[in-house]
Amino acid sequence: MLGHGMAGHATWNLALHYPTYFAAINPLAGAASADWQRVRLLNLKNTLAVVWHDTTDKIIPPGHSATLVSILRNFKYDVVFEQTRNLGHVPSAEIAEKCYLAMRARTRPLYPQQVNLRSTRPDPTFNRVDWVQAYQAIDPGKERSLLIRRGTGRLIVNENSMTIQAAFTTPNKIEAKTDNVQTLRFYLNDQMVDLAKPVTVIINNKTRFEGMVPVSLDGMLKDQLFLGRGWRYFTASIDIDLAPPSTRPATTHPAIAATNATRLYFTSDDGKTWFPMDASNRPPFVHDGKPTVRAHVFSTDGGKTAFVAYLSKFSPIAPDPLLKQPGDFRWYPANTADADFILTVKPPKTAPPGKPVEIFPGEK
Repeated sequence: MLGHGMAGHATWNLALHYPTYFAAINPLAGAASADWQRVRLLNLKNTLAVVWHDTTDKIIPPGHSATLVSILRNFKYDVVFEQTRNLGHVPSAEIAEKCYLAMRARTRPLYPQQVNLRSTRPDPTFNRVDWVQAYQAIDPGKERSLLIRRGTGRLIVNENSMTIQAAFTTPNKIEAKTDNVQTLRFYLNDQMVDLAKPVTVIINNKTRFEGMVPVSLDGMLKDQLFLGRGWRYFTASIDIDLAPPSTRPATTHPAIAATNATRLYFTSDDGKTWFPMDASNRPPFVHDGKPTVRAHVFSTDGGKTAFVAYLSKFSPIAPDPLLKQPGDFRWYPANTADADFILTVKPPKTAPPGKPVEIFPGEK
């Protein structure tokens, strides 16, 4: 992928978010100056950046490219930096051809030996690199809504990043280092490991998985829809939960109560406000450009006054929903001690006396 000027900006941005699809990129006089972009430079472990910028460029400051190249070199990543003088903003035909040939000479392994991933985006779509997928941070921090300078809409970023550095160190053995990652997935196939033998996963010097990994045709086909590319396939996966153990005592509190309601309440601002939508919506999803989850609205006086007791959403790698209280950063799997604490609904002091009961749109 290549682009010049504003298309150079787009080249950086697309590669940082979808590095799996590019063997090399050739941003000509481009930039990726935002923090939410630069935090993702670690993702270019297996994507060669062929960068050009002229020192006399008056349109895009050449320091934009030089800074990105410096960061990649500090990672000890392969990078080609063509820096010229007195050409201005537009490369000569010779320079463009030279960069193009360097880019096209690069071959990306379909299943790289090592994969690095870093992200502050909450959307799972942007948190997959090759065979590594990050799903949830231990402490994502506060969410920020950023306006897109050119175009429409907003993008959501978390305050704290997630980082995974994973590699096959010996046959059938994955070793990884993670930072602020709660749930993740490793995708596998018969070209990467011997699925007839046990696989070992060591994360942060601790064995997190050791055993046989079942093959799933259904999982492979669903992943093909996610990847959108037919030449890669993953017939097996390993899900890892790195959440620290709960400090709360275990209880026997039931999980989320089932309901036949055709409409439910949802929220896109952490429970500050809520709105009804069809119950078929499976959170999290995007509504009006914002991540949206289910709001569990309760009342102690038959619906005259109401409050959000907790929020819920689903994880692609866990059968149970995830829960949290408004204002908290961390989500907890249902049927855990921490979730039990959340499900024990305590009305706010301003609520009228009475037993808290969940209410649904349209109920009287």
